[in-house]
Amino acid sequence: MKKVAAWALGFWMSASLTAHEMPWLLRGRLVQPQLSYMPNPGEFSMDQKPMPEVDLSYFFSENLAMEFSFTALSSQRVYRDSLPIGTFDNLPPSLLAQYHITRWRAIKPYVGAGIAYTKTSTLHFDSPNFPVAVDPRSWGVARQVGVDIPFNQTWSLNVDWKKARFNAFIATPLFSVDSRVTLRTASVGLGYRF
Repeated sequence: MKKVAAWALGFWMSASLTAHEMPWLLRGRLVQPQLSYMPNPGEFSMDQKPMPEVDLSYFFSENLAMEFSFTALSSQRVYRDSLPIGTFDNLPPSLLAQYHITRWRAIKPYVGAGIAYTKTSTLHFDSPNFPVAVDPRSWGVARQVGVDIPFNQTWSLNVDWKKARFNAFIATPLFSVDSRVTLRTASVGLGYRF
C-alpha cells in the first residue's frame, strides 16, 4: 500500500511539473503613479514622474498566480498649493493573488487582489519653517487588472493598472489629519517566462 501511495504521489508531482512548465514570469515595467489624499486640507500633491518596477510571478496553475511587485526607491517632490516644499523617498511594494484567463491565444487578461505596503523616508523640506510629518509605514488593500500579450512562449508585452488605499496621519504646524491615501498606477513593460 505504501508503495502504491508513493508511486501515486510521484506521478502526481511529475504531472504537475509537466503541466506547469515555466512557472515563473519576470516583468520589467515603467510605472506612472498618481497619488491623492482625502481629506487634503493642505492641498498636498506629489510628482507624477514615471518609476521603474520589477515584479516576479509564480504560477500554481495556468490560471492561478502570485505576484510580488517591487517599485524602485524613488525620490518624489512634494507640493503644497502647487508650490514645492520638499522631497521624500517612497517605496511601495505589493503582493497580489491573480486569476489569469487563458482561453485566448492573442491576449491573456488577469485580475488580482492583495496587500500593498508603502515606506516613506528621507524627508527633506525646502523651508524648515513648514515641516510635514507623515506615517513612515502604511499597509493597504490593492486591486489590479492587466493583460499580457504574448510574442511567443517566452516573451510578452504587459499592460497593468493597480489601485491601492492606505490610511496615513499627516501633521503640519497648522493642522493634523487622518487621511485616506489612494495610489493609482498605470504601467507598461515586458515579461519573460521561465
